[in-house]
Amino acid sequence: MNDSIYYFLPGVHNLNRSINIEWGSNLTFQGKGMMMEGPHKSVMESPVVIRCISNATVTFGNCNNLSLSNLTIKNCGYNVAGSENGYPGLVINASNANLSYMSLQESQWIALWFIDASDITVYHSSFYRNAYSIDVLYNYDSPSQSLFEVNECNFTESYTELFLTLYQNVHVYVKITAVHLYDSRYGFDFYSTTSLYNIHVSNLRSNGCGTAFYLEQETKYALHSPFINIIDSVISQSSSHAFLLYWYGSAIGVFHLSSTTLDNNSGAFGSALHIATDELLDTNLYVLLNDLTFNNNSVLPGIPIKQSLAVTLGLLNSRSVNISNCTFSNNRGSALGLVNTIVTFFGDNYFINNTGRRGGGINFIITSYLPIF
Repeated sequence: MNDSIYYFLPGVHNLNRSINIEWGSNLTFQGKGMMMEGPHKSVMESPVVIRCISNATVTFGNCNNLSLSNLTIKNCGYNVAGSENGYPGLVINASNANLSYMSLQESQWIALWFIDASDITVYHSSFYRNAYSIDVLYNYDSPSQSLFEVNECNFTESYTELFLTLYQNVHVYVKITAVHLYDSRYGFDFYSTTSLYNIHVSNLRSNGCGTAFYLEQETKYALHSPFINIIDSVISQSSSHAFLLYWYGSAIGVFHLSSTTLDNNSGAFGSALHIATDELLDTNLYVLLNDLTFNNNSVLPGIPIKQSLAVTLGLLNSRSVNISNCTFSNNRGSALGLVNTIVTFFGDNYFINNTGRRGGGINFIITSYLPIF
């Protein structure tokens, strides 16, 4: 099954059994017709609808140069009752996979699963009401370094929109551009036990999510210094934390957040941004915060938390933090809460009308240092 193009005519195509396509090369699957507005204002869908009417999975295994476009895949992927596992709707194990103008909707488990795929591009696509919209796994034996790119996509009302697991021994570059998140429990949920990756996020828009960006790093052997770069974004109405970062193990990395607005987010310690590193290990995460606006963030109502721990930007065991040209205004709780942390300010930083019980501007919760230049 090589060098083939398959076209799908408009209409609903019911799928009642699983399909496995193995060892294909240069394959194109394309729906006919124009994309149109779907069940939500943020969702686009194709007039070509592939609907699973039983427990069916479509799998592309060991394929090369795969292209899917202008298709709506609905109700594919199901969970197993009483278990955390299930069966994904669309599985891709391929080298060079390109998905464009796709719409994946209402999967009970994983709508789209990439496993050890290299050079993946997903753009101009919509994901709606899935348990997991995209799940990407780079395993220990991933064959080659890879680019994973998501560009100009909308994600709406799913539990987790993008779940990325990094175990691999080769380098992975993650690039996310112009993505919109709406009313999801987790926007991006990343877990890594390797240091062989970089992440670049630009023009992210998130509204009404639980947590827009979550990263947990646990590295025992550091071979590389990961660089996480997030710029030109707006994160609003998060109900847990806008950004949540746990950095454990021995990796030396850089987290750079710049030219971004975080407003009307709520949570506990660090409603807009919470960063925690491992106190007991020789862990180094260099945190660079530049040209940020923290406005009108607050503690989530009903959380049993001491008022002294109600902070907008919470830093725990962070030994190298640079804050430059940032504005903290109208936050309910301390603007900045420090626990065993060293922060250096550069440029012009403003603390305006913040209402913390112990230090509206800066709250030294446990021994911390604040050199000022």
